Amino acid sequence: MRLPSIYGNSIDLLVVLVIFSLSLGVIAASKEWNPNIDFLIATSATSGPGGGGLASVTMTSLDITVTTTQQVTFTYSSSPASAGTTTTYSITVNGAVVSTPSCVSGNTCTVSPEQSFTITVAAVNNGITSNSKSESGHLLPVIGAPTLSLTSTPTTILASFSASGGYGVILYTVLLNGANYQSCVGIQANSCNMTGLTTLATYTINVKAINDGTTQNSQVSSTKLWDYIHNPVISLSSIKTTSFIASFSIQGGDPTLTRYTVQVNSVNVADCTYTTSTTCVISNLIGNTAYSVDLLAMNDGVSIVKSVSTMTYPTISQLQVTASIQITTMKITYQTQGGVPGGTLYSVTLNGNPVPGCQQTTTNYCSLSGLSAGTNQSISVVATNDGGSVSQAPFFKTCDLPTMSSLDIISLTTKTVSFIYSSAGGVPDTPTTYSITVNGSPLGNTGCDKVSQCMVSGLAPGSTVSVQVLANNYGFNSAPKVVTAILFSLVSVPTATFVTTANSITAIYSTTGGVPNLTTYTVSKDGVASCTSINSTQCVISGLNENQGYNITIEATNDGTTTSKSSIVYAYAPLANPVINAIVRTKSVNLTYSASGGNPDLTFYTVSINGTVSDTCQNTRTKYCLINVLPDTTSVFIVTATNNGSSTNSQKSVTSYKSINSPSIQASAITMNSVVVQYSVSDGVPGETLYSVSFNGTAYPGCQNIQSNSCQLDNLNSGTTYIIKVTMTNDNDVQSDEISIGTSYPDLSVPTVTYIQDRNNLVFHLSSTGGAPNLSVYDVFVNGTIICSNANSQCDLSVSLTEPQLYNLEVTVRNSGKSATNKLSITLYPNPTSIQISAVTNTTSVYVEWSQSSGGEPDKTIYNASISYNGIDWVSKCSGKQLNCTFDNLASSTPYHFQVLVINSYFKPIPTQASTTTQSLPSTNSTCAMNRGEPSCSNNGNCLSGVCSCNQGWTGIFCEKQYTHTEVTPNPTTPSYDTAIQGVTYSFSLNKITEKDNVGTTVKVFDLSTLKWTMVSSTNITVNNTATGKEVRELKWVYSAINQAGLDGAEITIRFSQYLKLDNDSSTTSFPVEFAGKDIPVQLGSMKYYMSIKNWNFASKLNYLEIASVTTRPKDASSCSSTENLSQIDFSKDTDFTVYTVGDGAGNYVVGRLVNLVLLDTIPTLVSHSYSLNSSNGDVNIVSNVPYFSQQVDVDPELDMLVSPTRSNDSCKKDDNKWKIITGAVVGSVVFVAVVVVSAILLAKKFKYHRIFRKISLLNK
Repeated sequence: MRLPSIYGNSIDLLVVLVIFSLSLGVIAASKEWNPNIDFLIATSATSGPGGGGLASVTMTSLDITVTTTQQVTFTYSSSPASAGTTTTYSITVNGAVVSTPSCVSGNTCTVSPEQSFTITVAAVNNGITSNSKSESGHLLPVIGAPTLSLTSTPTTILASFSASGGYGVILYTVLLNGANYQSCVGIQANSCNMTGLTTLATYTINVKAINDGTTQNSQVSSTKLWDYIHNPVISLSSIKTTSFIASFSIQGGDPTLTRYTVQVNSVNVADCTYTTSTTCVISNLIGNTAYSVDLLAMNDGVSIVKSVSTMTYPTISQLQVTASIQITTMKITYQTQGGVPGGTLYSVTLNGNPVPGCQQTTTNYCSLSGLSAGTNQSISVVATNDGGSVSQAPFFKTCDLPTMSSLDIISLTTKTVSFIYSSAGGVPDTPTTYSITVNGSPLGNTGCDKVSQCMVSGLAPGSTVSVQVLANNYGFNSAPKVVTAILFSLVSVPTATFVTTANSITAIYSTTGGVPNLTTYTVSKDGVASCTSINSTQCVISGLNENQGYNITIEATNDGTTTSKSSIVYAYAPLANPVINAIVRTKSVNLTYSASGGNPDLTFYTVSINGTVSDTCQNTRTKYCLINVLPDTTSVFIVTATNNGSSTNSQKSVTSYKSINSPSIQASAITMNSVVVQYSVSDGVPGETLYSVSFNGTAYPGCQNIQSNSCQLDNLNSGTTYIIKVTMTNDNDVQSDEISIGTSYPDLSVPTVTYIQDRNNLVFHLSSTGGAPNLSVYDVFVNGTIICSNANSQCDLSVSLTEPQLYNLEVTVRNSGKSATNKLSITLYPNPTSIQISAVTNTTSVYVEWSQSSGGEPDKTIYNASISYNGIDWVSKCSGKQLNCTFDNLASSTPYHFQVLVINSYFKPIPTQASTTTQSLPSTNSTCAMNRGEPSCSNNGNCLSGVCSCNQGWTGIFCEKQYTHTEVTPNPTTPSYDTAIQGVTYSFSLNKITEKDNVGTTVKVFDLSTLKWTMVSSTNITVNNTATGKEVRELKWVYSAINQAGLDGAEITIRFSQYLKLDNDSSTTSFPVEFAGKDIPVQLGSMKYYMSIKNWNFASKLNYLEIASVTTRPKDASSCSSTENLSQIDFSKDTDFTVYTVGDGAGNYVVGRLVNLVLLDTIPTLVSHSYSLNSSNGDVNIVSNVPYFSQQVDVDPELDMLVSPTRSNDSCKKDDNKWKIITGAVVGSVVFVAVVVVSAILLAKKFKYHRIFRKISLLNK
């Protein structure tokens, strides 16, 4: 039988495997040889002669029982034998015949073969020789020379030994100085302790090993017995801040074996560990620290410890530097702490130069001289001690030369000047004096030289004065400061004006010269002072007689000088502006006005309206005017008053009220015998509208000429229709309105009762028909007890049950004096219990299961399982009595919320929620490489979340193309656009949406090109990447198709977006756009479109949508786009994205990237994409399959176009495959349950070969 080829049909393979396994079972069961099966069992057996009726003999066993270094013993047997015959054996060892009688006729044999042997035995009986059996093996190796090791004390030697090889027990004999050591002759032990030896004596030892007739000797070892070490000594010297030296010694032991280890604070010193040196320099210590030093002396396994302790000096620290500073000298003082006593040396530098006499000295000060005044001096002080150093490098400034800081005149009069002055520099705490000259003359002993303020008097008024001041400090004079000023001139004669009233005169006056703000005035009337020594430039003289003249004198006094002026002034009151008041109505304005001042008998008024003088109100002494106007009109009134040649006027703008309008009437609280009428009218004179109500032509008493906006009509007849009229009057305008109402309503129905229970609160919902609207109230009795009275439509009852209970209800409805009652019985049950939820996540699905709820109405519990992405909007997935639900087609690494509602009869559903995150996909950058094994993102970018983010200057799905600016031209009337790069163009459009049923049959098709689209916005803005802070330019076009025939209420929004870098940005290459819970980096320059479909009216929840778009192949303006170049397309999928490329055969292609997710009713959901090629024009149709949704779906792809790097203007290159992308898919693992192990192996091999062939075929493309 031949095995079938592993490349054959899989069904044939399984049949062969089953036959194969059955054949094996038959062989194993019969233990018989089938000469036709020549490939399963191999053996060395041969068939001997025989046959007919003779019984054959068969070897049944051959076993090696004992193998030594010299011999091997084996046993053997056979069966069956002919009756009455004797079986003998033919034995060979390494081809040599063994003729030993006991071996030939027995069943066991011992031989002495070579090291390697092969034993062959065959049984002979009645002249028939059986098949033979063979066994091979090796003799055990003979014993090897023993190894020997020695350890000793001053009086003993312990010998340890062993030998390899041999058979059985090995015996050892120990020889001391060539003689057997009696207690260690022929022993099996591996050691021998020899005692009672002499200290400092030398001995030789060797060992003999005996086994299976072989004797081996060890090498002879020699050892000397030393005494034990004792009396260790350790001392410490050269103690400093970070080091000291330990010296030590020991007595006894083998000098060549003595080793020392020094420990500091229980830590070994690296250079002093297991050393023969008797000194140890211990460094790298910490200053001002106590240390314990242990000496461990070791010799031949014996150790002794000796300990001492010490303390290091503190390291040098805290260098303090101070200075005593003058103008050209300073003294530097310094000191430190710590260090080895007496070992601190100081060095001082001045402005980087060593100061002589202040180098490596123990003194703690340094004097500096010959310095420049007012300059910073860089001082450096370095203190060293025991290799440690501290330094300070302060800056000290020498005192400045004295300088004049300020000289300011603080006051001037007509004859004096006062000034203040100050200086800077000099030595602090040393007095500064001043030299002062005025107009070139030094001041005498005035005391101004030791203060900072001075006044000089006796100067000429109005003259110019010059003041000079210089400062002196520590023997140095400053440069002088000079200030000049002009003294004030004497005060002038006052000038005056006068303002009069009927009984007062106001004098307004002023002067020039004098000290500002120091002039005082005295004003007299006919020689009697009215205002005395005042600073004000105005004086009011009252209590005068109208039209009488008075002698007014004004005196001005300033800095000791007085001047004056007199005038005759008459008292008279000026004419004031008229005060206007207006009473406004709808068709008239009544003005009143009045102006005070002047001669009351000579005041006349003139009124103008909107610039036209009134005929009836012109140059009259009357103070009122009635003017007719139009309603809702604005008029400007000007009233002019004249008096004895004076004229004043005032203006007032007035708007007349609108006439009453827009009457309205409505009825409310309609019962079977009454109604409330409410009415209103707009505008008119406020508060003056009166209302009169009549019904069926009859005035209703109590509602005539009233201001109230409502009237209740009682004692009406039920079932009667009334015409109610309301008449409104205002400012002689009349309006009216009427309404027809009926008072007939159906009789009350028996109330209907529904109820719902939320935990322990039972809510009854009450309703009935008939009666007057909105006037029904309810009384509710439970088991004879009223629980709600005059309730509107709801009544609550608190219940807490542990078992079902019957309740008797009585509900009565009342309306307009009538009532109706409903009696019923209901059974209430204990509350349903809440449940527990658990979730098992996968990369694209979540399996949710929950515990069973108890309670509630029996056999009425169902469960509704729903999913949410935001925790607010829920989408139902499973509903029924099952206790689990699988949510599939989910996004990986995405958080979801799950809710299970327990729904039972009249109980309010009980929600239970849980949250989990789907598992992450295996880490891979396969979607970031053009072909497997090639660099990720072409080494021109980074792979982020399976998407390439390209470096500056590169673009493309795999960052394989250099960046080229893309020019986009959107279509203003349809959702499409044209794109151009270097003369290469392509276009993209969304063309149709198809609804299909679950078997793929078309239900309805919408051609998007036939819809009336509106470009609702077109924006060009700057947006910010919040993660990096970088800004990019966002171009966005939004189209909308809403409320159009054929869409059946659906709303479609399409948005195109393009992101471009700013002119001053040289690093940004992509912009993150969030969609379906994923941050997707969008290459700058590429196009994204977003589609939203709302309120799609599916014919069935089993149906789905196909959203189709068209991408044209790139078209080159040069001859490269000749018709002979066919479109070329590749389509690549992984779990997160679907990538497709459309090429023109000349190296130009469009790249599209589709997110394999949509937002399905706010839930991130996996979808699939497919394509088809239009063979006539090379266009590519992309179809996205979207499952059923109840409210809205959002999709979000991206496209880009890349131009061949080899394109030129004068030639066209055939496709060189640089643009091609080998398609590939990320395929999940598939697990098979193997019925036959061999078949699983062969199938796995078959799949392996198929994958290899697929990869080779892809590479050959």
